[in-house]
Amino acid sequence: MLRKTVLLAAMAWTLSAQDGAQRFASLGDLKLESGEVIRDCRIGYRTWGQLDASHSNAILFPTWFGGTTSQLAGNFTSGGMIDTGRYFVVAVDAIGNGVSTSPSNSRTQPRMKFPRFSIRDMV
Repeated sequence: MLRKTVLLAAMAWTLSAQDGAQRFASLGDLKLESGEVIRDCRIGYRTWGQLDASHSNAILFPTWFGGTTSQLAGNFTSGGMIDTGRYFVVAVDAIGNGVSTSPSNSRTQPRMKFPRFSIRDMV
């Protein structure tokens, strides 16, 4: 839970534009529920809307297994499924989806060297 809160706060704090552009947050070494570690973990994300002065209008929207934030983009518009005129949306690419650190793109733990991760680790 703390990991998610810190990640959301770091992403929201460092953003200058909330236009749906692909961005990445480096988490360093990420310890998984199993005790294994993803080295040099990077999480892809996109944001839409504006964070209000009280920082109370943020919505964290994860992707589904294998889904990407680019596939979600059309849902985040002014007056859309999640109204970006009211809310600041942070959509996060799940571990293993090919955008965030995955067996297919890890430089330090490629393919079969990648640690086993679960849905709980992704969330």
